[in-house]
Amino acid sequence: MNEAAGTANRSTVAGLPGIDCPRCTARLFENYDEMLCVHCGYADYSRPVRRQTTGTRNALNTATLWIVRYVGDSPSLANNLMQVRTERSGYCIAYKATCPYCKSAMSQSSRRSSRRIEKREERHRCDYGHIVTLTWDGDGNLGWK
Repeated sequence: MNEAAGTANRSTVAGLPGIDCPRCTARLFENYDEMLCVHCGYADYSRPVRRQTTGTRNALNTATLWIVRYVGDSPSLANNLMQVRTERSGYCIAYKATCPYCKSAMSQSSRRSSRRIEKREERHRCDYGHIVTLTWDGDGNLGWK
């Protein structure tokens, strides 16, 4: 009776779309880095396993590129744009800026926040000494000055 049940299970598994085992003609399943037969133990390392990605995209699991507008007081810089990328830094989000003047990478020099909680600023400095402040307005919009 066990043989009949094993044969029935094997035939239903063999009906699934995929790759058959060359030893016992059962279905191969995806393991970590190989296709594996759970019936006889055969492992196929020649075919790469396709990784399925989840459809969720947010700032914590993907790098997001922001195009940020100048919000300072200088009228000559009014139309300048800057690229800011969000990356995971431990358990929080870090902002990686590109210098709008020389297009080099900037590093965060110090975190600044005023006494009011809703106003938040971050300073970034490039290797050439340019200092840019990322600031958020009351609506949560990001700008630079």
